Amino acid sequence: MSVHVGALLPINAARGGGRIADVRQAARHGEAVGLDGVWCGDHLTSPSPIMDSTVALAAAAAVTERIAIGYSVLLLALRQQAWAAKQLASLQYLSGGRLRLGVGIGGVGTPNEWEAAGIPSGTRAARTDAMLAALPDLFTGEPAPLTAEDGRPTVTIGPAAEMPEVWIGGTSEAALRRTVAYGQGWLAALRTPDQLAEGAAKLAAIAGEKGSAVPKIGTMVFASVTDSPSPDSAVMRALTGGYGLPEELAAQVAVNGSAEQLAERFAEYVDAGASTLLVVPFGEDTLVQYDHIAHARELLHG
Repeated sequence: MSVHVGALLPINAARGGGRIADVRQAARHGEAVGLDGVWCGDHLTSPSPIMDSTVALAAAAAVTERIAIGYSVLLLALRQQAWAAKQLASLQYLSGGRLRLGVGIGGVGTPNEWEAAGIPSGTRAARTDAMLAALPDLFTGEPAPLTAEDGRPTVTIGPAAEMPEVWIGGTSEAALRRTVAYGQGWLAALRTPDQLAEGAAKLAAIAGEKGSAVPKIGTMVFASVTDSPSPDSAVMRALTGGYGLPEELAAQVAVNGSAEQLAERFAEYVDAGASTLLVVPFGEDTLVQYDHIAHARELLHG
């Protein structure tokens, strides 16, 4: 089985020692060292500065030729439907078909980005489903209805582009059912290898119920790759503080150690069914982290 190993772009100051690194340089370096993709998360508002995901991916696409570019994940329902379709189709066109469209419904935290966008947070799941259902028609460049907007106005979005591979984020049963309905892949986060295997089994069962193909499996891997690990590393602080995970669980879903240890964790997730591994790197030097991730990729592939 071919395994895609990607890394998140440094669009969030919280993971880069308080600063946002050069996204273009990071994308070029990721391609040069052999990563399969560069991805980024998505927020309108955040406790720390964060770059717009679509702008960042467009910059990455413009300075690379081979590497995939992906959302991990896009809060699709946060956007007006026509503009979202226009930007996504343009990004797919610009990148030469390299876009991977990860989509999630997000949460409701502080600051409340749904309120800032003027979208009732309680509608985000239904709105996400409506927008996912409409995207394939909107990508054709032919007249298609905006199913998530009042009155379902019909628009023609150009340039036409190939519909990208869709990955659905989330770990609830609703997310798994959304994956079967609209996606080609399921993208999990903060799951141990055993928990990922359990989710993969549920996903296969749901696909069987629907008579659908079983989607591919992917997972996020939070990592601070270093030869001198610290128990108080940035990745462990983020998981136990920002995400509220117990230390024992945080240690099972994060890697705070060498490239060899990262490769071992990769292998555990692959054994659990994953074919896409997206590393969320923690450390002030993104390029060095990319070097370590690429080394772990080589070790995984033997």
